Amino acid sequence: MLFVYGTADSITPGPTMNYLATSARLGLVGPEREPLQAIQPVEDGPSATGNVRVNGKTVTQAMKQYAPPRGDGHDVIFDSPEVQADLQRFFQALNDGQPPTISP
Repeated sequence: MLFVYGTADSITPGPTMNYLATSARLGLVGPEREPLQAIQPVEDGPSATGNVRVNGKTVTQAMKQYAPPRGDGHDVIFDSPEVQADLQRFFQALNDGQPPTISP
């Protein structure tokens, strides 16, 4: 799971994103761009690859905060080339049968 957190999001406020990430027990990859509570960097940082075991299987799961290149952080997935490149690498690894890496 790559949890994309767009900063300066006027639709889904930071505390809501923080609660969701906390409930999913996600670690943070990359810099903390907005204040977080109870979210720690991934244990084997700075990147995350196969960092969690679920039902005996190794999976990758982490959160990464992205600053919007323009406008609102809610649209960062559409507006940020960095997000799009990270998602492309994440899904390509899954397609190739490899554990994805989430890098800072």
